[in-house]
Amino acid sequence: METIKLNNNLLLTFEPDNKRLRLVITDGHTELACRKETPGNLRRFLAGGQNSLFKGRLQLHKDAGDISVVIKGQVVGLIKTESFATTLNNL
Repeated sequence: METIKLNNNLLLTFEPDNKRLRLVITDGHTELACRKETPGNLRRFLAGGQNSLFKGRLQLHKDAGDISVVIKGQVVGLIKTESFATTLNNL
């Protein structure tokens, strides 16, 4: 399990779930949103020309070296693309 701090009170956690990863946004205690995805699809998102991943409550948008984490249409944090890739490779 790997965690990235999004802002002062939100965390993005990568939890292994069989052959998928469960991306979970929490405020430390309460789960606010989650999404299951394969590591391969996450790597393709990072490497390819695709600028957004997921539809619905939790979304990831890539732009100029940063990934915006969006919950319910609100940006809740920014992650450097390199940091996201490193975290993904550590799993």
